[in-house]
Amino acid sequence: MKSDQKTVLILGVSSFLGSNLANFLKTGFKVIGTYFNHPVNIPGVFTFPTDIFNRDECQLIFHSFRPDYTIYCVGHSSLNECAEDKDMAGLYNTNGLIYPTEFCHRYKSRIIYISTSDIFSGLKDEYREIDVSDSDTYLGKTKSAGEFYLEKNSLDYLIFRSCPVYGRNFIPWRPSFFEFLQRGLINKEQVNCDQFLSYGHLDVNYLGIVVELAMKRNIKNHLLQVCSRDTHSFYEFAQAYCKIFGDNKNLIKKWRWEYPTINTSKVKYRNFKMVVENLENYLDISMPSIEESLKYSFDRFKGRNRESALLTGGVSDKL
Repeated sequence: MKSDQKTVLILGVSSFLGSNLANFLKTGFKVIGTYFNHPVNIPGVFTFPTDIFNRDECQLIFHSFRPDYTIYCVGHSSLNECAEDKDMAGLYNTNGLIYPTEFCHRYKSRIIYISTSDIFSGLKDEYREIDVSDSDTYLGKTKSAGEFYLEKNSLDYLIFRSCPVYGRNFIPWRPSFFEFLQRGLINKEQVNCDQFLSYGHLDVNYLGIVVELAMKRNIKNHLLQVCSRDTHSFYEFAQAYCKIFGDNKNLIKKWRWEYPTINTSKVKYRNFKMVVENLENYLDISMPSIEESLKYSFDRFKGRNRESALLTGGVSDKL
């Protein structure tokens, strides 16, 4: 290992996002990760249990490993889970930042927070970084509060406001939507997909590429949006998946998933398109379309090994 290799600490490494970022970044960085209740095995990544709400435990991590970067992947990213457990959503998406932010400052580690396009209501044609959060969901409000906390309390941070990312989970009993879709198609079952909520969709490795480039180019104290160039409903995404992976699109059915708002809403269609001009300029890249992202995924999975989706312990079509 090179002596000048940077260390990345991932808090919440057992989450879908945390484990996939760890797996992607391990080739260029020394990656370590913490989990709370769910151990995860990622070859080449040292993981260990930690309670980020225990100040002494949190300080011990930073004192022992002196990470150059700390990526906060703790939290609830499901609209339904946040609505069902409002206190937990606020605890993990916002309050959990307190000790990591304190010790990142003390031990000179740049803290990186992954936010979500759900901080917006989806009622505008597109959103920029300067647009004020107008979400009517607990996920959106707690993530927006996390953004605000870092901007006000950290002197060395990066915030990536990301569209939904897809891929495979390292914990088999917590399948992602991508695995839910694959499993249904492999089993020749009807797959019900929402047609009213349109998001950008990216292979999780694209977020890894963005995070890695930003770290290597020493970008700090910015909020940058990460999104595909276009948006699709989950129904449209599933149709595009079938086209590229050669599956039966007739198994994909239009549906309406629950969208749990804080106040009663009669809004039917929402579009969470985020402008990525700043990201592209800072990193000198061009973000892909959803179809381009899926083609990358097809090549990454070599158009096969989809049978791994059958090994998952259950499926969920919840947001």
